[in-house]
Amino acid sequence: GAAAGLSAMCCYTAMWNVLDAPAGVVPVTKVTEEDEAALKSYPLRDKWDREIVKAAKDGVGLPVAVQLVAPPWKDEVCLRAMKEVEL
Repeated sequence: GAAAGLSAMCCYTAMWNVLDAPAGVVPVTKVTEEDEAALKSYPLRDKWDREIVKAAKDGVGLPVAVQLVAPPWKDEVCLRAMKEVEL
């Protein structure tokens, strides 16, 4: 799918593995019709902008999430933060 073109963005998650830091992803909301409409005016400055818009198109109802990271060996801190953010 369209997300395959975004593989270079894995550096946002891979670095936490390299640093041995606990990380988790928590859904915080869902894509709305307003989000979809705003996507039409998203600035297309480069290849990455075009790939992001392509991957996000027709996403109404899909979850939007945040990634939380804690210092190495502080898994409980990461889990606690995830619980606080969770819907």
